[in-house]
Amino acid sequence: MTQELLLVDFENVQQVDLSRIKDGTNVIIFVGATQKAIPLELVTSAQKLGPRIDWQKIEGSGSNALDFHIACHLGRVLEKSPQVHCIV
Repeated sequence: MTQELLLVDFENVQQVDLSRIKDGTNVIIFVGATQKAIPLELVTSAQKLGPRIDWQKIEGSGSNALDFHIACHLGRVLEKSPQVHCIV
């Protein structure tokens, strides 16, 4: 079974349907420094994923700040585990 990792830029994609996430897929949601609220529906559905979800609050701001953090994290994942199927 191929391991999957979904990386979400919450500044650009706020309509995230976590109910469609397959078993075995891990999710990282990157949240920007200026974002102050996350919809309760998203938080509730995220809780159901348990340890398969991670929230990354990015303190830096600026043009494409989240994009650079996601790209860096993606590189680290693929360096250590090149077999992981990553979805951005």
